[in-house]
Amino acid sequence: RHVAERRPVVVHCLVGQGRTGTILAAYLIRAGATTDEALVRVRSVCPNAVENDAQVAALRTFEAGRGWVL
Repeated sequence: RHVAERRPVVVHCLVGQGRTGTILAAYLIRAGATTDEALVRVRSVCPNAVENDAQVAALRTFEAGRGWVL
């Protein structure tokens, strides 16, 4: 609803990098970006976002439609 109304949305975890970046990248993938495009965009704001290979693999699974439902 906030996005549709063009209102700010806050997403964070304890440090605000790994899990936060993964969720934000998943949002971009859901909106039509590829995993690589989403990673570039998220990391342009926070270079340490999506911290490990497991998080990247989860995003690739999500992009392929084999993963979670948002």
